[in-house]
Amino acid sequence: MCRKEERGIAFCEIGASREPGGQVAKDFSSSNRQVHLLVIDGQLDICINGQTRRLHRGNFVDGIHQSISLRRTSPDARAYVLVLTENYLADTLKDRMPFSPAYLMHNLADPVHAVAQDGFRTILRGMERIRQSIFGMSSRFADDILQQKLLIYLLELAEILETDNVLPSSLEMGKKRELFIAFMQTIPLHIKKEHTVNFYAGCLHVTPQYLRRIVKEFSGQSAYYVISHYLNREICKLLSDTRLSLQEIADELHFSDQAVLSKFFKRINGTSPLKYRNERK
Repeated sequence: MCRKEERGIAFCEIGASREPGGQVAKDFSSSNRQVHLLVIDGQLDICINGQTRRLHRGNFVDGIHQSISLRRTSPDARAYVLVLTENYLADTLKDRMPFSPAYLMHNLADPVHAVAQDGFRTILRGMERIRQSIFGMSSRFADDILQQKLLIYLLELAEILETDNVLPSSLEMGKKRELFIAFMQTIPLHIKKEHTVNFYAGCLHVTPQYLRRIVKEFSGQSAYYVISHYLNREICKLLSDTRLSLQEIADELHFSDQAVLSKFFKRINGTSPLKYRNERK
């Protein structure tokens, strides 16, 4: 059972009554989506960034812009999958970031969490409420209710994953970890004007080569990829929330011209800025 919402949220249920045992072809990969997967019963084999992991009851996957595909399920397997586009997530949170840089750092390295029983029940309840809204009867306030349920779910999720002994003690800050967190905190402050690794390395008083190595070590992504992710988010916000022309957006974000902005946007999103804007009217 799977349903996609035009506004950017999808819910899938994987279970013995819906999916046969054995090979299952499901790919949740995307550069601009967040995937939450909760194993309710049985076993699932998933591939995360090319690595196969076996999941059991109580395992929760928080896949932020990572390659995730479902490979195999046991006959008794059951799981919920929630997929959120970056823009829908940003619109729900409205610049409120419930997850700390320390959690994000750990999650980029390993998005699979073993959740305690109380946390498992809370996450399961939150996902079921979201499922009810997505598949339930439509009403005047259906979209608003869904977003409020999602917000509560995300806030509860942050509290569970950050305080319920999910983060390992090895996350005590060392110099490399501190540098990575500083990088992640510095990007939003300057992203509208600065798009280069060299600039952020200068802010942090390290060489660009060293910064690239540290970011790759902790996130699995290149420093330029991370910067591009934040820049793309700013473009999406301006396209969705303002009436600025493409040239005005290019000027706002310090692109040389709108053609360069359009090329950058299409490379990441697979569509043109104007088509993206028109689809959200």
